[in-house]
Amino acid sequence: MSRNSEPIGNITYRMWSGMIDRCCDPTYKDYPFYGGRGITIHAPWQDSFSQFANDLVAEIGPRPEKSQMDRIDNGLGYKPGNIRWATSKENNNNRRSSKFITFKGETLTAAIWADRTGISRQQVANRINRGWTPEEALTTPMEVVRQVEIDGEALPVSEWARRSGRPKGTIVNRLAAGMSAKEAVFGELKRRFDGICPRCRERQCGDKDNYCAPCRKAYIAERSAKKAQVK
Repeated sequence: MSRNSEPIGNITYRMWSGMIDRCCDPTYKDYPFYGGRGITIHAPWQDSFSQFANDLVAEIGPRPEKSQMDRIDNGLGYKPGNIRWATSKENNNNRRSSKFITFKGETLTAAIWADRTGISRQQVANRINRGWTPEEALTTPMEVVRQVEIDGEALPVSEWARRSGRPKGTIVNRLAAGMSAKEAVFGELKRRFDGICPRCRERQCGDKDNYCAPCRKAYIAERSAKKAQVK
């Protein structure tokens, strides 16, 4: 299993080497998700890069541009009959960690729903994590936050992010959650997890989401009103 004879720039070799690391090296960061859960490698492939490279082309043909090797059945190992070429997005959609959402009888990943709706994958996932229903998460138009005013100064979110050192996405999500502009930009990052409703900062959060019951009701009403305006 020597890995010193092949050039680093060989893409097929990098695929083989990464496969070995994931499945055979307990010290590798991703080992728990592969070898640690029983994902194995076809013995001739594990023992010989040349055998792997020859069988790979014979099995699924030459590698298309910008494609990766992917396992067809995520629960099985790297072996003949269970590999294919896939795009990065297809590969990610096939991961065990992908978030699946069921809407109107279809169960798809957040990434695929994002392609269909035009709402970003991260936005879809964030909405579901905040307790939105699939219908709300997939049909509510994205709100573009152009400028935020704090103490009389209106600036783009990107500029507030630069000044505060906070990620732009964090600020946008905080504003969407009902925080004041100043708290969204400069508030402590862990404040939303202290058990107090981030909207009113008075009552305890409910068991199902980050809002207290009155604020949750008000938030749903506001969002419904915005959806009605869009229609």
